[in-house]
Order: sequence, then structure tokens, then C-alpha cells
Amino acid sequence: MKRDILRVDIDRVPATGGQRWQVTIDGQILIDRARDPEHEAARLLLARGLTGRMLTYVGGRPSMILSIEAAAGFTIIEGSATSLRRTKWQPFGASTGQQKAEAA
Repeated sequence: MKRDILRVDIDRVPATGGQRWQVTIDGQILIDRARDPEHEAARLLLARGLTGRMLTYVGGRPSMILSIEAAAGFTIIEGSATSLRRTKWQPFGASTGQQKAEAA
């Protein structure tokens, strides 16, 4: 189901021992502890049959507009020798050992 633009609220979860984010849509929690909230939300929305664009709000402020279909295909990774970068998303069964270790 295509919606014009979907508002996605992202808020930091305090005291989680790292950067974790809660993602809500229309007051309903979609993800309670995300590491990569925009891309994780896009994958869940796409799995639920939602397509189109989403407007993210971080801490109550507009942040970015993303295509749900496009964002679902990416993730953010960071290695010990590299900075944050966007890369093609793969399910854990097909991902590299580095991505598995970072997810643990």
C-alpha cells in the first residue's frame, strides 16, 4: 500500500550501552532498540507492504526524507579501520563475519 509520505519518529533510547534508537509510527512502536533506525524501519515497512516515502523525525525535528524501497536495500556499517559507511544490506545468513560481529 503506497502512502503519500509516512512520518517516522526516531528517539534515542537512554542507558543502553551504545547508540540505540526507538522507532515509532503513529504512536506505535515499530522497533524498540535499533542500531540503524532508518534502514531497519524501511525493511519492516516494506515487509508490511508499505511503499513510498518516509519522513524521519529525530528528537522531534525533521531529519530526512527517504524512499522506503531504496532505503530497505542499504545498511550502515563501521569497521575498526573504516568510518561509518552505507553499504548494500544482506540478511545475516549472507552477511560478512564483520557485520555479524558488530550485530552481537
